[in-house]
Amino acid sequence: RRNRSNTPLQALHLANDEVFVELAEGLAERVSEAAMASDVERLNYAFRLCVARDPSSEEREVLLALLRDQQAKHPETAWLLVARTLLNLDEFVTRE
Repeated sequence: RRNRSNTPLQALHLANDEVFVELAEGLAERVSEAAMASDVERLNYAFRLCVARDPSSEEREVLLALLRDQQAKHPETAWLLVARTLLNLDEFVTRE
C-alpha cells in the first residue's frame, strides 16, 4: 500500500508520461468507436472500464460538462481529454 501525498508530482507525471498518453489515446479511441447511442452511455462505459463502477450522478455531470465543453472547442480531441481525466483519478491510480 502506498502512502498518500499532497504533492502534485504524481499527477504531473501521469499527465505527461508517454505511456499514459498512449493509454489515454487507446481508451479514447475505444470509447468513441463503441456502438452506443449517446455520449452518456459512452461516458458510463469509459468510467466502468477505468474504475469498475458506474459514475455517480455528480461525477457523470462533471465529466459530461467537460466533454461538451471540449466538443465545442476541440471536437477531435474531446474524448482524449476525458480519457486523460479518468486515468488521473485517484481511484484509478491507487488501490485501497
